[in-house]
Amino acid sequence: MTLQRYIGQFVLPATATDFTVGGNAVSLTSGTTYFMSGYTGESSAQLAEHMQVQIRAIGAPYASATVTQSETGLISIDLTTVAAIVWTDTGLRDLLGFTGNLSGAAAYVAPNTARYCWFPTVGLSVYDGDLTQWFSPNSTSIPYRSVDGVTGGVEGNLIYDGRFSYSLLPKADVITTSETVFQSLEKFYEDVAHRTFPFRVFPDRTLNASTSYKTCIWGTPDDEMLGSFSEFKERHIRRYNGLWDVELLLWKYVVSS
Repeated sequence: MTLQRYIGQFVLPATATDFTVGGNAVSLTSGTTYFMSGYTGESSAQLAEHMQVQIRAIGAPYASATVTQSETGLISIDLTTVAAIVWTDTGLRDLLGFTGNLSGAAAYVAPNTARYCWFPTVGLSVYDGDLTQWFSPNSTSIPYRSVDGVTGGVEGNLIYDGRFSYSLLPKADVITTSETVFQSLEKFYEDVAHRTFPFRVFPDRTLNASTSYKTCIWGTPDDEMLGSFSEFKERHIRRYNGLWDVELLLWKYVVSS
């Protein structure tokens, strides 16, 4: 089964920038737009990579420290030497998926999925074309036919989108509860889709190259407001909360030239 990952864009607030490593103050750049983690070799540092750069800047013994995101959405911080991490800003701790200060080890793994991300534990059941193609062409042209059978039309543009469905997802993948924290699609909907931020979808989340993802916007069938999250999810069995189905309409992200 091929699993996907969804990495949303966000702006890092000034209340989620500061922490200490081994007593050394470290500060991240607020007001910058990030994805939680970048693809291999990306020239622009995303949040995990930016955090790695700032920790390494302390110097020895942290010059080879790494900050990465796993295929299940968890942030790992490997300092390469035993040292404590104290979250001056608990907002940074929370969005990375940690729950408290860290000590007694050289490497730490967050217990919770990082914010602004969705890592479904079941693969897609329905998608347009194949996972490599991802989107399908959608024409805005308007054809016409007169009463005497003459045909013609007004040429529009080709835009690209697709419908993507998941079946039999566990509740934690879909519905926000006190236990799921940032794990659910509902939270991703609030944090990323609601804010109309783009997100990267990796059709095969084991791949992480510049060609491994598609940049999307959460779309709507009528090009109007997003509306209720309930329009995108439903129980697989009406009276059973344990299994859920979701359908996403994703638009290709295009910026004005």
